[in-house]
Amino acid sequence: MIKISIGDKSVMAELIDDEAPKAVAALRAALPLSVTLKSHSNWSGRCSTFDLPGARAITHLETPVCSLYPGYLALRPDWGVVEIGYDAAELRSEIGREYGSLIGRMVGDHVDEFLRYLDAMHYTEGDQTLEVKAA
Repeated sequence: MIKISIGDKSVMAELIDDEAPKAVAALRAALPLSVTLKSHSNWSGRCSTFDLPGARAITHLETPVCSLYPGYLALRPDWGVVEIGYDAAELRSEIGREYGSLIGRMVGDHVDEFLRYLDAMHYTEGDQTLEVKAA
């Protein structure tokens, strides 16, 4: 489990170790993490992204996905980022549909509130500081 926080808002996420062990290990190796959460992905739609140190060292995708559902996290090693879906999104770039490794999903009572904040953040707050740590 990890705890993801933006200011006083936080949510827990369970990591999918058994399906994406190398990708999850890259995330764990970077913890604790304090990075800029970009308020909206330029190409993928309704998701936010943050840079993950060491992500580009992952050489192949595990549990590849192109669709990213609300509350799910996907590692994009080609871009060196993690994408967090806050509404329906698809992993894309300027050349079209792409893929990432599904690495986790948000759990608990505060997920919907956190996702609403991510969606509104695009219009009201802009990029924010994201804290990720082991829980």
